[in-house]
Amino acid sequence: MKRIMILGLSLLMALFIACEDKKDDAVVEESTVITVTTGNVNDGSFYYNLTIAAEDTNTWHVSLQNIDAGGGYYMPSIVLNNSVMVTIDTSVNFDELEEIPSNDQWSTDISIVAYGGDNEVLNYDQTNHTINVSNDNILIYIPTTHQVFKLHFDEYSDGIVLFQFDEMH
Repeated sequence: MKRIMILGLSLLMALFIACEDKKDDAVVEESTVITVTTGNVNDGSFYYNLTIAAEDTNTWHVSLQNIDAGGGYYMPSIVLNNSVMVTIDTSVNFDELEEIPSNDQWSTDISIVAYGGDNEVLNYDQTNHTINVSNDNILIYIPTTHQVFKLHFDEYSDGIVLFQFDEMH
């Protein structure tokens, strides 16, 4: 009887030890950086929808437009739709940016990235008559979908802008 009990307990312990807890490991969401080359702003404004990752003149979040700079001059400018909120990050480079800012860092003042704004993306250098691109990371929050995107504008050349973006989680 003792042997049967020991054998039964051994089998029960073996079964208990062999049964593995099937917890799913934390799902790591892969980053999908998308690079966008705009149309030429001299041919017309360019409008882009971040949620569908496509050009969209109806439901857009970021655009490239020529803005009246006065005196009959127009300057290329990054313009955000007034339905989004924005914050600027200069602490790390684009690839290292992973942390979504707290609620108090978001602003409804979308003009900060436009021509003449405190953090304008495209800056006209009057000395050598070139347009320089800011190295800031632009973070955009879309309240209707509760999505956050990080953007980095890489290049401006003859009316065309190259930028990259990725959704943050």
